[in-house]
Amino acid sequence: MKGGLRLDDRDAFKKGSDVGPVVDAKNPKSSVLLKAVRHDESVERMPPTGPKLTDAQIADIEKWIVAGAPMPATTTKKPDAA
Repeated sequence: MKGGLRLDDRDAFKKGSDVGPVVDAKNPKSSVLLKAVRHDESVERMPPTGPKLTDAQIADIEKWIVAGAPMPATTTKKPDAA
């Protein structure tokens, strides 16, 4: 939840991070989320540690953004481990 971004909740995702929306369906290449997974130096990279996603995975994210970043109306949250 760094920067106020939540990807596990549809409404929170649509709201974006502390600085605003992270996806732009009309101009996906300007989407903060896409820049982050591409490890663009202008934003914090995702994932923050380890290797970046494959080109195919990044292409899938871009297609998803172009499609309007559809998400289920509800998400199933895993219960906290005891």
